[in-house]
Amino acid sequence: MIRAFQDISEDKSFQQSTRNEARLLMDSFLKVETILISFVFLRIYKITTTLSLYLQTKGLDMLQAWRMVEVVAYQIYEISRDFEEIHQKAKAFCADVNEVLEDTNLEVASYLPRKELGERQDMLVSNATIKEFRGNWKNTK
Repeated sequence: MIRAFQDISEDKSFQQSTRNEARLLMDSFLKVETILISFVFLRIYKITTTLSLYLQTKGLDMLQAWRMVEVVAYQIYEISRDFEEIHQKAKAFCADVNEVLEDTNLEVASYLPRKELGERQDMLVSNATIKEFRGNWKNTK
């Protein structure tokens, strides 16, 4: 998709608005935040899919459904305490994407943006930044 968006954004046969839209989408896919959030959602969907499907069945057992809700809530709580696995998978994915994009001028950003005093400062993804990201995620319960 990234290559397709790049091709569209550079192709003069497309309207300017289409080229701009393709460029914005491509830039969004190249952000480490987008990748991290995608991995978080993927993990949540893996946990909640079984419950979601069960809740859509006819004649479901309410007690079983409640037990499943409790289990899913606990599992989601537990993953909020283990951000490191998601971070490692996202880093590996970024490295793989960057290998595929080696022959282009594109690269997945390897830093999380950090805003301080109203100014954006880019900061390399370090343990401190990840701990800050993880800490913000943990404290949402």
